[in-house]
Amino acid sequence: MRAVEMYATDAGDANFHAADLSGATLLKCHLEGANLSHVSADRAVLEIMVDEKTNVTGLHGHIDGCVKFVQSTDPRRARDINGKELEKWLNLRGADVVVR
Repeated sequence: MRAVEMYATDAGDANFHAADLSGATLLKCHLEGANLSHVSADRAVLEIMVDEKTNVTGLHGHIDGCVKFVQSTDPRRARDINGKELEKWLNLRGADVVVR
């Protein structure tokens, strides 16, 4: 899936385990509950929605973009996370990423 481009795609609960998303662009994509474990995302551009069930363990690479964290208990309380805050947020959940 290298350099794939996805726009406004619902990939909630999808299994991307160990996929190569290097150079990919995912804009306005719903990845709530998706398995992004051990995904290579070097040079990926992300504007995605995730929730507490989205697995980012082992996600690695240098990425650009932002994440909208949606609480399954109250979707209206979604919050945008980007920059160094996003880097810290992902890495605390088991990723190894650098956000540019």
